Amino acid sequence: MTITSKDGLYQGKLDALIAIDLADPNDPNLGLIAPINTLKWYNNRPSITNLMVKDQKNSYVLYFKGGTVYNKDTKKYNPSQLLRYRVDGFDSPDRNDFSKKGVLNASTRVYRNDQTDTPAEIIPKMGTVQNSDMVIRLQTPTGGSLFSENILLRLRGIQ
Repeated sequence: MTITSKDGLYQGKLDALIAIDLADPNDPNLGLIAPINTLKWYNNRPSITNLMVKDQKNSYVLYFKGGTVYNKDTKKYNPSQLLRYRVDGFDSPDRNDFSKKGVLNASTRVYRNDQTDTPAEIIPKMGTVQNSDMVIRLQTPTGGSLFSENILLRLRGIQ
C-alpha cells in the first residue's frame, strides 16, 4: 500500500504489516525486532526509559515494513525514512497505571534509543478496552492542509 501527499511531493510505501507474537519463541519474524532485549515501549513519559518489550511476552508487536519512496520537500515533510502510522482502538482502562505505573494496558510505540527509531507498535493480548473502532492507518509526515492518511484496517468489534 502506498500513501501519497495531496501535493504529490511525498510518497511512502508499506511493503508488509507483520504481527509478531512475543509469546512464541519460534515466531519467524522475531528477527525483525532483534535484539529484543534492547527494545522498549513508550508510556508517554520521555523520562521513563526502562519499560522493556522483553518483559511483555503476552503481547503482539505490529511491525510496519516499508518506508519513504520519495520526499521532494524535506521542509514540508519530515525527512525520516520510516513510515508514519497510527494504531487506534486498543485503549487503556486506567491511564494512571499506563503512564505512571508502567503497566502495558494500551497499544503504544516501540523504540530503542528514541521514540521514532523503530517502525513498530506493541499491543498487549489482554488488559485493553475498546473505546472506538480498531483502526490501523498510514499517514503523511506533516500537518495542516497537506496531511493525509490511508486506512489499512478498520474493525468495528464489540463495544
